[in-house]
Amino acid sequence: YSPRCGWCKKLFATTFADSEIICYINDVFLASKINIVSDEPILWEEDTISERAIATAFGISGVPAFVFIDSKSKYVMKLSGYKDKLAFKMILDYISKDWYEDLTLDEYIESEITLKKQEAK
Repeated sequence: YSPRCGWCKKLFATTFADSEIICYINDVFLASKINIVSDEPILWEEDTISERAIATAFGISGVPAFVFIDSKSKYVMKLSGYKDKLAFKMILDYISKDWYEDLTLDEYIESEITLKKQEAK
């Protein structure tokens, strides 16, 4: 995030203010909020690096942005842009259930939409 980012402020006021999303993140993920313009040091894999440097290392140049890393510190994916509650929950499901190992995010979303349509019949 960046303190001056309007979409980041909206994200924190909506999606990240939702108790279901916060509980999901806290139960399944280890989350960290990184300020891409800050030189504050953080600990990353036993090294100290600035927030700005870690954002650069992951190729983040715009915000909001999300980087997902698995439990072995292996990069999974990066997403950019504002996500509403429904979209973000679908992304969390995709990552937490390891669907990224077999499907692209777009394929996963398409399969979920198809499944929901079939269930509604």
